[in-house]
Amino acid sequence: MTVLLFLFGCGFKDKPVPPSQVIPKPVLDLRAELDDKGAILTWRYPNETVTGRDIEAIDSFALYRAEIPVSGYCATCPVPYGSPISLAGGLVPPEGGRTATYEVRNLRPDHLYFFKVRSRTGWWSESEDSNEVSLYWQTPPATPQALSVLGGDGSTTLQWQASAPAAGGSIRYQLHRGVDGSAMAPLGEPVATTTYTDAAVENGRVYAYQVQALAIFTHGTVRSG
Repeated sequence: MTVLLFLFGCGFKDKPVPPSQVIPKPVLDLRAELDDKGAILTWRYPNETVTGRDIEAIDSFALYRAEIPVSGYCATCPVPYGSPISLAGGLVPPEGGRTATYEVRNLRPDHLYFFKVRSRTGWWSESEDSNEVSLYWQTPPATPQALSVLGGDGSTTLQWQASAPAAGGSIRYQLHRGVDGSAMAPLGEPVATTTYTDAAVENGRVYAYQVQALAIFTHGTVRSG
């Protein structure tokens, strides 16, 4: 004789969580920093939901990117974003402040690029769009060569070789300076000449310098190494 035993489980489910309690606040500080290879995008992890509840972790980010040739750009047309790039998230420290970073490479000369990002705490809990950032890409100018420094009493004079811009652009130069081994920081405003006198120096201290070429176009600025 065969005995069949049927077991029926009784599952217990929590009360459903309103979507507003798990949807993150939108990112509001998306930034793009250009370098000679492309751009670096940065933004902070949201640490609260739209209702103000703390978030312990971001499941993932959806990064949207659009590429438009300058010749076909329409300022009043919708930005043609493609399918999002999925980026891994992670834990959010209790005090917040965690930053996400994404390198943008393989950009095409004479094109405009637009970016926005959304954050997710789960498959069905996605934030609204972040702020939108845009950048213009062109072939970077050559890195300035033959930088020389002549020290004086209370001043130093720098000189370097000119860099040629791509067609349609003009060149400026941004000086950077470090003092007594400190990190390099921008020195003054960009200049159009290939010489610069730094009159804000003190005798007996060690100064280091770098110069960077800036190619300035109608749609944006591109930097050398």
